[in-house]
Amino acid sequence: MKIMISSCLLGINTRYNGKVKPINPLLKKFLNNIIIPFCPEQFGCLKTPRIKATLSSNSKSIIDGSGCVFDDSGKDISFNFIKGATTSLELIKSVKPNLIILKEDSPSCGLCFTNINWQKKRGMGITAYLIKNNTNIKCISF
Repeated sequence: MKIMISSCLLGINTRYNGKVKPINPLLKKFLNNIIIPFCPEQFGCLKTPRIKATLSSNSKSIIDGSGCVFDDSGKDISFNFIKGATTSLELIKSVKPNLIILKEDSPSCGLCFTNINWQKKRGMGITAYLIKNNTNIKCISF
């Protein structure tokens, strides 16, 4: 089975703050498969570490251009998040994984919850939104 996983969940140094988290113990049952790590924020040309970011509204409005992603300094980084999400989607369509595992609460990868105006709110990150609306691939999150 091919599984694409948010890189930060695998202990790869891609988190915004540059800190590495150990592999989520719940992921260990998936590691005997073909694993393809990916990080939409790095695909969007954001470095690690980087200034933390939040969504101004839901992902659909950001993709449609009526909302934005901004960092802690107030800079609009919507282009980077959308570029990273579209690049991730292209990779996903090419790889055709059986499963995608995303990082919950992320403004990119949050599947059920994301960061909107610096608060954890129900909703999807930019990448999760594009995946769910452009593929039929099963997604779960940790």
